[in-house]
Amino acid sequence: SSNPQFARVPTYGLGAALIIYTVVSAELHGASFSRILQWLGSISYSLYISHFLLIRWIANVLELWQISEAGVIVASILLSIGLAAVLHLLVEVPTLNWGRKLSLTRRDGEVPLTFADVRDLQKP
Repeated sequence: SSNPQFARVPTYGLGAALIIYTVVSAELHGASFSRILQWLGSISYSLYISHFLLIRWIANVLELWQISEAGVIVASILLSIGLAAVLHLLVEVPTLNWGRKLSLTRRDGEVPLTFADVRDLQKP
């Protein structure tokens, strides 16, 4: 018998891949998005890393929360976004800045490509 967890791959994986492809394609063709969507995009890695642990923690202390199931879902979303924003500012941004400084001081003098460079390579 097949594992029911694998049933999620076509549903969520394919949908996520299509959304990512659409957004990247739109950006490469000059589209821009609202500031809130850009902000959510900037914290997305921290959100990806932290949301599962936070939701598991919330599920374990669910009996302490005297709110409805819908309230728990809303609280989970808001707490996940808040935690991701804090992790982004305190961990991700300093680490990325350190990595950029490190890569720019490499001995071979080669500067890595940025997203803008890749976009320029795509243009005819």
